[in-house]
Amino acid sequence: MNQLLASALVLILGGVLAMLPLRNNWRAAVGIVSQTFATLLTWIAVIPVLAGGPVPYVELPWGHPIGAVHFKLDALGAFFLSWSLPMTLLGAVYAVGYLRKYFDSARHVGVHFALLNMISLSFLMVYTGEHAMTFLMGWEIAALSAWLLVIWDYTNQKVRFAGFNYLVSTHIGLIFLVAAFMILYTQSQSWYLDDFGDWMRTHPGTIRSTVFLLLLTS
Repeated sequence: MNQLLASALVLILGGVLAMLPLRNNWRAAVGIVSQTFATLLTWIAVIPVLAGGPVPYVELPWGHPIGAVHFKLDALGAFFLSWSLPMTLLGAVYAVGYLRKYFDSARHVGVHFALLNMISLSFLMVYTGEHAMTFLMGWEIAALSAWLLVIWDYTNQKVRFAGFNYLVSTHIGLIFLVAAFMILYTQSQSWYLDDFGDWMRTHPGTIRSTVFLLLLTS
């Protein structure tokens, strides 16, 4: 789990450095290098889990009402992380091509690469977070970062319209997700996803069906 924590810190640091007053080519380089290191660190963590090794787990104390925050890398999370971060890295490399025309302009290209770092960070939170709050935080970071990337060419009215549609649709999904989590909390008296799963397995009926439909819609 230490490798995943290090990966998260590398992504945050890379995002901060990409926002500094540097030349645009340096900002792009910082984003790609940080993505590369984060991907390698993530692979070091996920490969043993995919090979049947022990499941890494860490618990971090947090204040009331959230309580302790749990992060766990199981086989399913390891599977998704094994290709999600590399795909974002490829997206960062591809971005150099279509952003090259801005490298010598006053446009701040570092914002684009910082947002890609935040998307990778959100993957780490969503695929390892065991607390509903960390899951929702990762979900929202991904949604807002992707929205800002969608409207990068904001001077184009069609791009702004597409960005508006994307933002509305993702947050309608978030409403359904939050509703499902609220129902699960009232039934399980817990904010942990493992407890949500235990309740879903042992309580068939209308409430479980409603929660399933809410999660499916989100």
